[in-house]
Amino acid sequence: GQPRLVPAVKVLCLWGQYFHRGHNVSGACQLQEGPLPPSCITQPLQLTVDGQTLPPQSHTHPGITNFTVPASQASRLLIRCEVTCATAHSSCDVMMEAGSPPSPPPSPECVIPHDSDNIICSWEPDPPATPPASLSLYLTSTRQESPKVMPLQPGSVRVLIDRSAYVSHSNLEVWVSAWNQLGSARSDVVFFNPAHIKKPPPPVFSHSELDGSDLTVLWNMIQDNA
Repeated sequence: GQPRLVPAVKVLCLWGQYFHRGHNVSGACQLQEGPLPPSCITQPLQLTVDGQTLPPQSHTHPGITNFTVPASQASRLLIRCEVTCATAHSSCDVMMEAGSPPSPPPSPECVIPHDSDNIICSWEPDPPATPPASLSLYLTSTRQESPKVMPLQPGSVRVLIDRSAYVSHSNLEVWVSAWNQLGSARSDVVFFNPAHIKKPPPPVFSHSELDGSDLTVLWNMIQDNA
């Protein structure tokens, strides 16, 4: 008669949404539900990538089979985990997109406005990463045991460091870190003393003089006594 199908068998794809282009990709296939018939126990799971079947690499847990996909320059990979034997058949698919770790963010430049004690750090925008990168600014000083971490919105190029977050009259270290599913990177560390980065008040216009075709503009500098 016809072989009896086992509908309780279910396969789970343990693969990420992105892969690092040009690098090997590791993942796994898992039997999530249901016992297999005896005829399927020996090697129940197989992997196909864009239609090509790959051999398993290892078994780390009952029902989980690990695979490694060789480095690829493709922009997408179609991953299929499946159990297929005489009496059972089930599969799952994942479409993975090529990406790369974020590049190191540019080094931040930090100043204290003349009318504030807060530090403003900014940096040049970086090209968007795939997958999108999360950002954090790290701040530490010679008087702090561990850095303060300030999570930022993706694509941020500016952050305000409140006066309560840093120690005055001590050398500070600041850097920006970026990370996504494929890796991480950080900017160069910037060293400075808050006393040396305070901007002076803007000059105040005094008057101008026009002598023929020559224009002379005069202004006064304001002393900052803060």
